[in-house]
Amino acid sequence: MALANGEDMDSDSPESCVPRVSVNNTAGVPAGSALQLAEAALAEVLGELQEAGVLQKKNMIDIKDFIVMPEEKIVEDVTNKEIFEAVQKMRANEQDREENSGDGEEQVDPKPSRKEALQATTTLCQYIVDLDSLFACKMEVVLSSFGRETAKRPRRW
Repeated sequence: MALANGEDMDSDSPESCVPRVSVNNTAGVPAGSALQLAEAALAEVLGELQEAGVLQKKNMIDIKDFIVMPEEKIVEDVTNKEIFEAVQKMRANEQDREENSGDGEEQVDPKPSRKEALQATTTLCQYIVDLDSLFACKMEVVLSSFGRETAKRPRRW
């Protein structure tokens, strides 16, 4: 298939599967005409791709949808008063959230007791006893140290 710039798509180069439209040779052509030439070349390449079965009608999109984003199409007249009210509402919500969060006295998950922590340590020790690896040895040392250290320290919680 011949491309708009005169190259052949059937060549062996890895880039041959990507059609290219050249608009570099527009010297002396008015800007509007250059745009029209580019659009015509693009339409030609897209038509060839559609004929080859690469493009299908159900997958097509209008070029204007690329240029003008859908979120930019929404036109609303928002007054300064509405903007001010929205900002004030947001600030009030933030203050309410800060006031209701408290001083951190309420914990979502309470800390485990020393007994629960030691039970978890014992469970882990029983699990790693059958593992024969450097990691298991290091873990056993750390867990033993944890048991000794918690026995020495007075309870803080």
